[in-house]
Amino acid sequence: MRVYSRLAVAVLLAGVASLPLAEGRLYPSLFGSQEYQGPDLGKFPKWVSMLSRWHQETCKTPDCAVAAWDAVITTLKAQDRATQLSTVNATFNKQRYVGDTKNWGKDDYWETPYEFLARNGDCEDYAIAKFMALKAAGVPSSEMRIVAVRNLALDGQGHAVLVVYDGGTAYLLDNQIPDVVPADSIATYQPVYSINDQAWWRHQNGAMPALKPAQVLPAAP
Repeated sequence: MRVYSRLAVAVLLAGVASLPLAEGRLYPSLFGSQEYQGPDLGKFPKWVSMLSRWHQETCKTPDCAVAAWDAVITTLKAQDRATQLSTVNATFNKQRYVGDTKNWGKDDYWETPYEFLARNGDCEDYAIAKFMALKAAGVPSSEMRIVAVRNLALDGQGHAVLVVYDGGTAYLLDNQIPDVVPADSIATYQPVYSINDQAWWRHQNGAMPALKPAQVLPAAP
């Protein structure tokens, strides 16, 4: 999984360290970090490419899994926010983890949700599918971010997760964790950058207090 390795280096070299701290932030900080909003999604070509393909995807092939996708969205639309998070996390976590090299013959490929349902995928693909499903069910993009992190418990290994803000709490949806948990309950994740379809943010560790404990949302049956 190389969701941040090259991109993070490009971001830092692009001079984003000089960007001001995001003003008027309505949501709690991610993993206790400071965040700096970037001006241009074009710095993330794999994300932009996935968005473009997703908007244009017609799903005419037999394996594109449109029926499975539509069933998920229908279920989510009938649920409250807490249940939506548990359902979407449990649903997509059932997909099999497959690395990009084996799946696509590439070091790093960001899948559309249809591609993920048809071929499985790696950590950012789980996060993307959850993001797009919740968006289709009515959750605003501004209340969600895909976050590239380093897992300090695994020697800084790269990982990607989805964070959804609800009721003043940042909730973590992770393909490695069955339950939806408050993001600040995972002390070993160090954020590098976060992104949605509107903006992106670079993260700097420390200097912000941890969030207050919040209730864990159980995994959906």
